[in-house]
Amino acid sequence: MQNPVELDYRQVDAVESRVELDFRIGIILTRFQTLFLQNKFQEFASRVISYGSCQFPTLGFVVDRYKKIQSFVSEEFYFIIMEHLANGAEKAVFKWKRQRVYDFETCFALYSNCMNNPTATIKKIESKQKLKYKPFPLSTVEMEKLGIRYLKMNSDKIMKVAEQLYNKGFISYPRTETDIFDKSTNLKSLIQKHTGDPLWGSFAQNLVDGGFSWPRSGKNDDKAHPPIHPTSCVNMDNLAPDERRLYEMIVRRFLACCSKDAVGHQTTVTANIGMESFTASGLMIIERNFLDIYKYGAGWNEQSIPVYKLYETFKPTKFEISTSKTSAPLLLDEAELIDMMNKSQIGTDATIHEHIKKILDREYVIKSNKAPNKGKFLPSNLGYALVDGYDGIGLDLSLSKPYLRREMENLLKKICLGQSDRKSVTEYCLKLYKLMYIKTVDKKQIILNSISNHMGISPNSTVASSDYNGQNPNNLHRSPIDNLLSSNTIISCHICSNGILSFNSNNNKNYSITCSNHNLGTCSFSIIITNHGNFIRSANVTDSRCTSCANSPKKILFNFAPGSVPPFIPLVYEGCIFGCNPMLNEILNFPSINVIE
Repeated sequence: MQNPVELDYRQVDAVESRVELDFRIGIILTRFQTLFLQNKFQEFASRVISYGSCQFPTLGFVVDRYKKIQSFVSEEFYFIIMEHLANGAEKAVFKWKRQRVYDFETCFALYSNCMNNPTATIKKIESKQKLKYKPFPLSTVEMEKLGIRYLKMNSDKIMKVAEQLYNKGFISYPRTETDIFDKSTNLKSLIQKHTGDPLWGSFAQNLVDGGFSWPRSGKNDDKAHPPIHPTSCVNMDNLAPDERRLYEMIVRRFLACCSKDAVGHQTTVTANIGMESFTASGLMIIERNFLDIYKYGAGWNEQSIPVYKLYETFKPTKFEISTSKTSAPLLLDEAELIDMMNKSQIGTDATIHEHIKKILDREYVIKSNKAPNKGKFLPSNLGYALVDGYDGIGLDLSLSKPYLRREMENLLKKICLGQSDRKSVTEYCLKLYKLMYIKTVDKKQIILNSISNHMGISPNSTVASSDYNGQNPNNLHRSPIDNLLSSNTIISCHICSNGILSFNSNNNKNYSITCSNHNLGTCSFSIIITNHGNFIRSANVTDSRCTSCANSPKKILFNFAPGSVPPFIPLVYEGCIFGCNPMLNEILNFPSINVIE
């Protein structure tokens, strides 16, 4: 209020256009999806199937990565390893300049040529100064990515904690795209506040005494807020644990930005054997500078190699062919998803975390809590089916892809620049989405088929799917009601030989498989299946028997909660838990047959 300025009405128009477009597009497509699926599937009778122009492209990223993993075919490749242990002490590990070849005979031929005269000759030595650049000033998206990776918080939690720190006056406004400090900002006065801090006070004092260097300039300036930085020095004991960790990260990032780049000296050696070249590099850090304060992924480690002379020759200590395989991409974690959203202009710095939370709340995706995919996103059956359905319609601008939203954001920027106006941009974007909507409604059967295929349900029925390995196809068209027996017995006990294993439920809270002799004290077999979060809505023994396991145990019909299982496991699922279906055992956290035998 002390320095009022004229409102930029072009930015106001852009915001109002975005609000109107998001509301109208979301309302129309949410209404279409919800009513269409509610009328076709009783499973969705009381459920809202929402659509958002940022929400669905976010889901699309998760599904696309999952599809790439499922379709990935690993290839074997070959490479040559060369190591040299000089004077029996320092070791140099050389990398083959060809890196890899995919044909063994080719690799063997190149290796054989080298073995005709397996003496390495140093052909080139390069020594030069190398810089490790300090980080850019902190934007919201970068804060979220760092917090996810190094503080192990999710983006929604990070933003809540940042808001708390801001409201207490400890940091600047935490919703900003800016990664450039205005030259008029008195950064040294901000640094001076931290010179008495027990953790980083000495580093801050060093900056004040001459170690200061103006921060690097990023590429973004929203003209509204500066990069995120501490506005006061706080006694860490007065902060809650999450506040303390986030505040420390923000302070260390700020001080690192105001320090100097790290300086090192790198030596790269090239050695030839025959026609093949190999390189090894060593690094000596001369000035650590910002590395002394910044600990969030800025590691720069020294690596020593022996001292070589030009044209020196040596016999490799190790020289052999090795093999490996290409690996599939990993499931998306939250930091990578945020990065993809930011680059594709899906959401703003202030809303990206909200879109991720929304697809989790809608049960379109699952955040795995089990190794090795802990913290990574899997599409749920519903999320996968919706994206696959929209992609199957064959639209050039699929509603599950980022292209339409990116086009909208580019047009909104033109309003801010005075190159367009609110009315024309709004009308044009509505026209684009209307065309997509008309085509989608015309081909809605494709979405219906996708839901049926991926969720294992048919319109207005609850037909169960057989095991994913295709066993017992005669049960594909049987109703779960037809499969149920009054008996909950599964198989004879293999521990005591004369008991019967039965499947029991404690009001659907937990399930157990227990031998009939257990309560008599003559058999030890009793296993609990814990129903965490009620992910199992119901489970019953059927009369279908497994044809793969010994003694043909009966199968169990599970009804899983939406979003609780991977997309290749239908929500209504009949399967065996005695070892032939490891994926089901993993979902249930049930020991394999090798454990219970």
